[in-house]
Amino acid sequence: TVIAVFMGGLALGSWIFGKIADSSDRLLRLYIFIELGIALSGLTISLFLLPVLDNVYIFFHGLGWGAGTTLFLVRFTLSVLIMLVPTILMGGTLPVIGRYLVRSQSELGARIGTLYGMNTMGAVIGAFACGFWLIAIFGETGTILIAVSCNLSAGLLAFWASRADKRKAAGAAKKEKAFRASVYPESRLDLVPL
Repeated sequence: TVIAVFMGGLALGSWIFGKIADSSDRLLRLYIFIELGIALSGLTISLFLLPVLDNVYIFFHGLGWGAGTTLFLVRFTLSVLIMLVPTILMGGTLPVIGRYLVRSQSELGARIGTLYGMNTMGAVIGAFACGFWLIAIFGETGTILIAVSCNLSAGLLAFWASRADKRKAAGAAKKEKAFRASVYPESRLDLVPL
């Protein structure tokens, strides 16, 4: 049930944010909000929601729903409540950043392939590190805080990149204005009859 909800959330997020990215001209801003949303939802779920849902699960189990379809439905519902928001957001990261990085059709295969490979490698390294080291060294809460800090760092890097994009665009506009002024000085414009 957990894997089904996780993969379903990723697919749903990829579809939703893929549609949004296709019509957005502020992709880095969208990416920043996604990363902040992942961090916030992960922190909220881990520190506040999981302890409550543990008690809910124990309550239903105590009612004698220890097996069967009813317990499966309870488990599935709790999994959806816990994981749907962060997995939808996680599923949105790749289409949004991919749309930002691909500027032309000729770049599509190489850039998306590289991005997808890096994303997969990051997931493998993260799962391996959590499973073998981080939880053992820092505990579950410490590992969650590390993951939250990674999402915040990704959002911060995207923020810096968006600032660099704005400066680059402002510089290009300034050069264009200077070029137009040198080609069409105002004194010449005075000679043109309107």
